[in-house]
Amino acid sequence: MSLPPSVSTGQTASGLAYLDIHSPLCDARVFLQGAHLTHFQPKGQGPLLWLSPSEDFARGRAIRGGVPVCWPWFGNNKPSPEAPAHGYARTCEWHLVDVEDRDGEVIIQFSLPMDALPQQHWPHSCELSLVMVLGKTARLTLTTDNTGHSPLLLTQALHSYFPVPDIDQVQVLGLDGSQYWEAGTGPLPQAGTVRIDRELDRQYQCQQPLQQIDTGQGLIRVKREGSHSLVLWNPWVDKAKALGQFPDDGYRQMLCLEAANVGGDAVTLAPGQQHSLVTELGWA
Repeated sequence: MSLPPSVSTGQTASGLAYLDIHSPLCDARVFLQGAHLTHFQPKGQGPLLWLSPSEDFARGRAIRGGVPVCWPWFGNNKPSPEAPAHGYARTCEWHLVDVEDRDGEVIIQFSLPMDALPQQHWPHSCELSLVMVLGKTARLTLTTDNTGHSPLLLTQALHSYFPVPDIDQVQVLGLDGSQYWEAGTGPLPQAGTVRIDRELDRQYQCQQPLQQIDTGQGLIRVKREGSHSLVLWNPWVDKAKALGQFPDDGYRQMLCLEAANVGGDAVTLAPGQQHSLVTELGWA
């Protein structure tokens, strides 16, 4: 495949292949493992994604930061105890289908080979694709096609990590009036903005398709399509110390706000049906 001049290839010391994008509209880096966007920076603006400074890019292990793809299940909503949390998509090698540059907007198409998923955990016939449109914003579209003869149920998320100067100054806007579940408790009502002053691991059911993270130094916009749920996560002090590829104080500089299909928003696809989960990330 020939790449446009704005796109080049590279490899980490650990052997993971990636694409580097330097277009008139943005700079970005995308790994083939996980079809994983780890860096995105619109021209003239700051980086939009957080990547752990402790990340060492081990093969077969999820990258800590950027936008991991959680599919075909989210968290521990999995078919058996030995199945990995968050599914297989974020640790598998994806197939690069196409790359093009349309007037500075770089479009990257991936597909995930289904033989990468163990049949005992995912005995379904389906196709999975991810399309990234990287320009003034980053738009990711994750599409599942049920090509089999029986229904399939999936939960999923585009697990976006955002950088913040100081978590004490952060507010999340656009969740007022929604409901959330946390630590097995819910639904609980959300009133007003959200501030982070402890470990937070919430699944929201939310009709509002746009949220904003007020970092104290700028507004990050997170839009969703094909989704009535989102996940808000910060590990805080104790969990940060227990996480791999994560600095002890890393919780102070990041926040995850994730377009999702979780809880009551799980997706059931009949044979022949298709569903797309979309997130669009940008500075306000």
